[in-house]
Amino acid sequence: NWDYQPSTQLTALVYPFFEFSLIFYLLMSHLQIKNDMLNGIFPAEKEKMMTVLFWIKIVLVAWFRMIFVCKVDDPEITIGRFTIDGVTAHTAGFLGLQVGLVFIAFENVLYLTFRKQSFWCFSQEMTVKLAYSYLA
Repeated sequence: NWDYQPSTQLTALVYPFFEFSLIFYLLMSHLQIKNDMLNGIFPAEKEKMMTVLFWIKIVLVAWFRMIFVCKVDDPEITIGRFTIDGVTAHTAGFLGLQVGLVFIAFENVLYLTFRKQSFWCFSQEMTVKLAYSYLA
């Protein structure tokens, strides 16, 4: 189990490389979508959804680091009237990252669909079918 010393500390040392590269990917992907909207390639009416989704993904990816702060055996954490036990606080970071990755997959498939791109040797139609089957 890697939730205990020294693996937690060693993982905390390496994790920022993953986190920063993922946030950089999110930023570049968002800027590419914005650019495609300005050039009429991606529908401009999706801008609000993509912007909201961008910030949700940033928060979920950044909050993953809470697994290094909240330990499984921590007592209850109280914030005002709200209390959460240590296990829930610890695993919420994992769940947040997983939900963020699902949002990334959803956005990538949506982008692929509107760009009408083909992937490798597949036709555009087959690429979209494979992308949607990936989400299922």
